[in-house]
Amino acid sequence: MNSKLKSMQRLLDDVVTPESDCGHLGPNRATILEMVSHEQGRRRRTRRCLGAAAGVGFCAMLALLFIRPSPLPQETSTMLSTVQTAPSPPPPLTIREVDDKQLLELLKGTPAALMEWPDGKRTLLVMGR
Repeated sequence: MNSKLKSMQRLLDDVVTPESDCGHLGPNRATILEMVSHEQGRRRRTRRCLGAAAGVGFCAMLALLFIRPSPLPQETSTMLSTVQTAPSPPPPLTIREVDDKQLLELLKGTPAALMEWPDGKRTLLVMGR
């Protein structure tokens, strides 16, 4: 026996009465040792199942990350033929001061209106899609 088992045996001897003494005071040594061994087995099985589940989950994550479905050959040729280059962006527009007509001209094609409140404030209303 190693020292840890010996110290555990001494502790068990101090806590539990021998079977020949009063058996009505609590569980005997054999019952306690059986309960402990069942608990250790249960914990061992739980750790083993959790480890296996973690391994399966890790493998599934790797499979999802690295295995990609390949596109069908006809889809690939269609995708290649429909790829177009994006048109170059228009040059930036620099405006210093704009009157109402110029503002509405800039928003041509967009539903917009200028509204004047009774107190003289003006509000631009633009409808977004």
